[in-house]
Amino acid sequence: MKNIFLLLIIVQTFVACNNEANKPIEKETKPETATKKLSVEEQAKTHIMRALSIPSNEKFTYTIYKEHLDGDDKIDAIITLNRFENAKSDAVKSPNPALYSKFGYMGYYNFIFYYDGELNLISPQIVVASNANVPLKVSFENVYSLAYKDAIVEYHVSNAGYREYFTIVNHTPKSYFKWKNFDGVLKGTQEAFTFSYSDGTMGPLKDILIYKANFQQPSAGTDPNTYEPKLAASKELAYRFFYHTETDKYMTKNK
Repeated sequence: MKNIFLLLIIVQTFVACNNEANKPIEKETKPETATKKLSVEEQAKTHIMRALSIPSNEKFTYTIYKEHLDGDDKIDAIITLNRFENAKSDAVKSPNPALYSKFGYMGYYNFIFYYDGELNLISPQIVVASNANVPLKVSFENVYSLAYKDAIVEYHVSNAGYREYFTIVNHTPKSYFKWKNFDGVLKGTQEAFTFSYSDGTMGPLKDILIYKANFQQPSAGTDPNTYEPKLAASKELAYRFFYHTETDKYMTKNK
């Protein structure tokens, strides 16, 4: 009898333990930690250094220009990067450092990046071959669309200034037009242009109107590679460019 009673106790204990073991494990409820959405300002420096493998001891400058640049309702940005210190370092290592300085440290030292506000991502770099001692400048204009802006990037090549137009296609900047702002600083022959826009003559994209301009030469001793002349606009139309749909390019009939 005692053996039967003892066996019942053992069986009950085993069943109780087994039931306890088969109970679903209750997960410890902890509040979920929200992933912080980094702003373009918080992302920019790290992204730039990683994209171009820039060492931590290199000094560089970057600027963020914000604007609505595509078809969504989010604010985007163009980020410009200038690596002038890197250009000077390269010049020192070259066989002729003075030549670098003479031509404005011309090379691959200026870059742009595109920040997509909807995706919260920064694009790979686009190099703008230009004078390293003149950082890029960015402005915006409605050319491709009235709903959002295009970016106009200005830069120097030797003693001349240029502008390049970018629109956003598939989350990537696409260059579609380039022209000279001025040329001939501290030279006998000079030329300069100003720009305006009008309704498209061949489609929805605006025409780009280029007018002749003038500027006053700087005094002797001025660095022509960094000089930014003040342009005096005229009313003389030099070129009228219209967008040609079939070739996906801007073309002109010379007025």
